[in-house]
Amino acid sequence: MLGKLFKRSGLTRAEDVQALSREQDSETLRALVLDAEVDPPLRVTALQHLQDATVAAECWQATELPAALRGAALELLRARLEQDISFLDTLSDWSPVARYGLLHDAWSEGCADWLAWQDEQTCLELAQQAHRPQARHQAAEHIASVDALQALQRQAKGHDKVMYRLAKTRLQNLRAVAEQQAARDQALEQVRQGLQKLVQTTYDPLLEGKLNHLLHKLDDIQPSPEEQSAIEPLANQVRQRLEQVRAERAPAQQASEPEPPATPETVASPPSVEATADPEAGEPAAQEEPAVTPDQTTAAPGNADEDTSTEDPARAEERRHVGAVRSLLRRGRGAVRGGHLRQARGIWRSIEEHLNALSDGHAGLREETVVFHAELQKLADWQSFAVEPKMEQLIAHMRQLCERHMHPQDKADAVQALQKEWRQLSRGSGGQHQDLWDQFHDLAEQAYAPCKEYFAEQAELQVVNASKRRELIDQLHQYYETNDWHNPDWTEVEKVLRLAARDWRHFSPVKPKDHRATEKDYSAIVQRIRDQLNKEYDRNRQERQRIIEAAKALREEDNIRTATEQLKVLQQEWKQSGRTHRKDDQRLWHDFRAVCDDLFARRDEQTQAFKAELEHNLSTALAVIERIEQAADTTDTAALKAALAELPSWEAEFEACGVLPKARVEETRQRFREAVRTLRSARDQQRHARERQTWEALFERLHELARLESAMHEGRFDADQKAAVAQAWADTANLPSVVSQLSQRLQSALQAFEQQQAPQHTEADLSAHQRSIVLLEVLADIESPQADRSLRMEVQVQRLADNMGQKPDRQDMEQALVAWAGRPALLAETEYEPLHERAKVACLRYFSKVDQ
Repeated sequence: MLGKLFKRSGLTRAEDVQALSREQDSETLRALVLDAEVDPPLRVTALQHLQDATVAAECWQATELPAALRGAALELLRARLEQDISFLDTLSDWSPVARYGLLHDAWSEGCADWLAWQDEQTCLELAQQAHRPQARHQAAEHIASVDALQALQRQAKGHDKVMYRLAKTRLQNLRAVAEQQAARDQALEQVRQGLQKLVQTTYDPLLEGKLNHLLHKLDDIQPSPEEQSAIEPLANQVRQRLEQVRAERAPAQQASEPEPPATPETVASPPSVEATADPEAGEPAAQEEPAVTPDQTTAAPGNADEDTSTEDPARAEERRHVGAVRSLLRRGRGAVRGGHLRQARGIWRSIEEHLNALSDGHAGLREETVVFHAELQKLADWQSFAVEPKMEQLIAHMRQLCERHMHPQDKADAVQALQKEWRQLSRGSGGQHQDLWDQFHDLAEQAYAPCKEYFAEQAELQVVNASKRRELIDQLHQYYETNDWHNPDWTEVEKVLRLAARDWRHFSPVKPKDHRATEKDYSAIVQRIRDQLNKEYDRNRQERQRIIEAAKALREEDNIRTATEQLKVLQQEWKQSGRTHRKDDQRLWHDFRAVCDDLFARRDEQTQAFKAELEHNLSTALAVIERIEQAADTTDTAALKAALAELPSWEAEFEACGVLPKARVEETRQRFREAVRTLRSARDQQRHARERQTWEALFERLHELARLESAMHEGRFDADQKAAVAQAWADTANLPSVVSQLSQRLQSALQAFEQQQAPQHTEADLSAHQRSIVLLEVLADIESPQADRSLRMEVQVQRLADNMGQKPDRQDMEQALVAWAGRPALLAETEYEPLHERAKVACLRYFSKVDQ
């Protein structure tokens, strides 16, 4: 069946394809679609009639098939996928990449839905292997895990910038979310642990403040209902413990000497944690001296009025230590109020040295130092309470670094950043977080361990890169020394510099020492080569500047055609002038382009004006032609005559139209010549018609005269017939001029009628009459009857002898006509009629040919 089908014409084959049944002849249609020898239009028709998406998918997959067939396949696949995207699952022997490529080409709107059903590994494979960039990027949007994104980033690096940035951005977002979640979990755990410690605390005057601090921190975390329900019992236990402590301390506080009243701020709020972040701050402003207590007055070794000149040296030394302690206490209180723990601890150590030098006694002063030490310890407790959670958070971050897979350089930077934060937190702590530090330090060593091998490799790579940089410098020196700078290939020079810069960047990193050593040599040799190139750039710049000046001078040229031709020559010179510095190249090209645009704009303006003039000339010429054509179409003799009189002025007007469009010149002139010829032909046709009418009128009169003569020859003299002949010959104004030579025959006939005498004739007269008719036929170049063939031959020979072979003219024909028409009809009417008709046909034929 296929053989018969392929032997028919294209139209028949298409009809046969349409006639095939999709159910019964599916194999035939499939064979038509996949047969490479079948015409593409027929294969498209077969595919459209088959409506088999599987066959269409095979056509799409075969890239060597005609574009029309693959396009029809895509249309069919799009319709199928819009109805049921699960069709892709039926292509089980196709790879996911192939199925995804088919979906993207046929129905890209369905890619998102299909990708949503794929696992992440499949999406990663599609993002790495899909043929079209848009398809890869769309697949990458469905990748969420860090490992997959890192694999995608490594594969895209250096190959697909968009994909690399996409993967990098998503990784950064995921890391930021993970860090935020880890920080939140760590903060929540710190709150929980802090509450547990407060529950177990026996007595702490800052219990309420610590509780409030933890609750504020919990509010900032915004825990979920489950987390809130887990922490709320601990908070309630702390509140109960606080009430219990207050109840236990109330009797003791009432029995003891009342302390200076404390404000709510000092009870509920700890010293400024922000202030502790800068332990190196300067000494706080001097504070007022505290009031002297009775104990201090009693314990004073002397009074101010005592003469110090006679004082015992030991007593003086005692007074000096007391004064130093008081001064240090003032500075210490200022440092505590400012939150400067490190400074306050230094002051406390000085106070202890002075106290050890004092003798027993000074109870008031010692009490002040006890109060100051308690304040110092409170500040230390507050800072420990604020710093310890942050340190634990840094430990958590460091533990995450140990488990995270990332680039060694990024991991090393992260480790150093966490160590820097730790150092800032541990200032002034006095080594009280040694356990946390040991834990943090061990984790830092563990996190940095994978980086050591990388940096060792980097060190080796730095040595290799330094060596390659030196080799590059040597190659540049060799190139400079061996290159012919009198006739160089400047394109090659530019390429050398470009490749050298690329390789120099590629040979990194290097050690700073090697970088400084090689950078100087590299810059020096590159500058030497660039100096040569700059000289060429300067020469080219001067040449291009000369071309620009020459182009500007063309603006003064009046002949714009000449100016544009010279400008084209300058454009060729510009192309051959060589390159310049990029900044100069853009500026010079802008100047040159401006001049070119100006001149070409002028040319275009003149061209448009010239075209407008050509169109005007053409419209004028066509108007003249249309007037001539209209005049040629008239049948009015007077109008035609007037048009012929007007024709010379029309011809002059047409010639005055000027230049016509080149594409329409020949057409327009041909139409003008045809119109003039048609007008003159109309004039000639009217003249020929009038002349024919005169000859026909003459032969009509000759026919009436011949009938009269034949009647008289038969003895019939009809007066009415004679009167009709006389009346017909009375008006000869519209007859040919030869009519004047026939008046003798008319007069003879009329005279014979009056005398009632029949005209007499001889055999010679009949022979001459017959010879005249044959001569008319010879002159008119028409055939004579068979009976007159010998006479025709004789007439032709005689004419050749008389006229020396010259062609007959009008005068010859008129003379032959007069010779025939001047003789009377000496035969019966039935015998004369054929002869008359032969003469008439010959004359009309001849005169019609001559007029043409």
